[in-house]
Amino acid sequence: MDEPMIVVNGTTVGDICDKLHRDFRRKFRYSQIWGSSAKHPGQRAGLDHYLHDRDILTLIIQK
Repeated sequence: MDEPMIVVNGTTVGDICDKLHRDFRRKFRYSQIWGSSAKHPGQRAGLDHYLHDRDILTLIIQK
């Protein structure tokens, strides 16, 4: 995705999966997060991770 997605405060990785595609939650493997909600750059996180303002999220899903 080339354009940023704006979401409300308290959004989880699972919520983002649901907004992007209906199969993303089922095929989800892990996510990588850069930003203030991550303990270190590129931290792996699950579906229940809460995102903060200006976080960058990469979703890794099964084929």
